[in-house]
Amino acid sequence: MIEALWARWLLTSLFVLAGGYCLARCWVDVRKPTVDRSVSTWISDVAHVAMSVSMVAMTWWGTGWDALGLQAALFVLLCGWFTLRAVGLSGAASGSGSLRRTTIYEAVAMGAMAWMLLRMNAEPHHHQAANVTSGDTAGNLLPTIVTLVLVLLLGLAAGGWFIRLFTAMSGATTRQVFGPAGASGCHLLMSIGMVISAAALL
Repeated sequence: MIEALWARWLLTSLFVLAGGYCLARCWVDVRKPTVDRSVSTWISDVAHVAMSVSMVAMTWWGTGWDALGLQAALFVLLCGWFTLRAVGLSGAASGSGSLRRTTIYEAVAMGAMAWMLLRMNAEPHHHQAANVTSGDTAGNLLPTIVTLVLVLLLGLAAGGWFIRLFTAMSGATTRQVFGPAGASGCHLLMSIGMVISAAALL
């Protein structure tokens, strides 16, 4: 998916840091459970670890090893689950507006992940069809529009996470590694990496 070697290493660094943070947070909580650890937070962390592993694999090896599209199916399910929570149909994110926005972000991120996997799986067939005919402009334009929308949403999310990181860092009590600042930084890294990866599909 990414041709430039420096870009591959940049993306790998972003995803390893983000996924490593989520994995470490799960490990710390297993050893010393906290009372505010929700099921949604657990699923979010595990999902981000899976996203990081999948994105690193896509960056270096593509998706040819997953011909059945099992990864895409997993992220479609996760997207649906977070969407239901965001709209209040599955133990909804009934807390603050910040919590609901985070849940919406998770749904968009999972959807973007599934879309990128599906697009990469379809890419060889797309090129093969392009060699046969140059028609079907609308069919070629729609995937580009969807990708552009996802790039825009993920870019806006990255901006939002940067603001939340800056706000969290302004309070001395919120600078813990696994506090609001750390979580915002993790999501910021993931968003930046996904923006770059999605843009590479254009």
